[in-house]
Amino acid sequence: LVQDAWLVFDFLVVVSSWAFDFQDAGSQFQIVRAFRIFRAFRLITRIKVLRDLVAAIGEVIPRMTAIGMLLILIFYIFAVLFTELFKDLELTDTYFTTLDASLFTCYEMMTLEWAGIAREVMGQRSWAWAPFLAFVAITGFMVFNLIIAVICDAVAIIDKIAREREAKARGEVIETAQEKLIHAQERMDTMAGRIDAMLLTQKSMQDLVEVLAAELYRLDGSLSMSPDDDQNDQDDANQQQVQNRRTKHRRTTSTSTSGVSGGGGGKNDDPI
Repeated sequence: LVQDAWLVFDFLVVVSSWAFDFQDAGSQFQIVRAFRIFRAFRLITRIKVLRDLVAAIGEVIPRMTAIGMLLILIFYIFAVLFTELFKDLELTDTYFTTLDASLFTCYEMMTLEWAGIAREVMGQRSWAWAPFLAFVAITGFMVFNLIIAVICDAVAIIDKIAREREAKARGEVIETAQEKLIHAQERMDTMAGRIDAMLLTQKSMQDLVEVLAAELYRLDGSLSMSPDDDQNDQDDANQQQVQNRRTKHRRTTSTSTSGVSGGGGGKNDDPI
């Protein structure tokens, strides 16, 4: 029982509500009995989502303390500023007459209920919008967003812890951030090696394609030149045959002419 903080919390709530539950007690316990409504906090121990949220808030208490101190410092600075600037103004309420009144007014404006106060002050000081806007921008937007961011970060951490516990319960191995970084680096190295191998293969294929292209170009040139050479050789042979026939014909014609001329001369020499 003592080891479980939620059970201890539940026990304290129930005992505290019973301790002051006196039917015949005087009026001095009336206010105390009103705190029995805190029994509703027992729902936190029954609902896991609420337990996680409360645990997250508990995790961010140190950082919330720093943010709270920053907020108090901002409150004090602007309370002194507003008191010095606007304490002499005649307003419908004592907004900035004293330092404590200025602090309470700053708290009211932090809840974004500042437009009415600012307009009333601006009716007498036209430049009063500048400090009001600065205060609202710093407290109402920046600081509160910072608080929400811290709480969301704590919820994410709590959720991560819960997932790790579930994974351990299932027997799964949980990697730390350093181990994940190492594994990611190893995968990157493996991918880099594969990329280098692919580049080398691409280079080899490119060289092979260039060799094949050169060989195809050479073969295409050989095939395109061979018919022309054969045609030229054939034309030369035909021309040579024609030339031989002409030469033979000329020789035959010359021989015939010589024979006819010789025969005519013999008849003239023969005496009648």
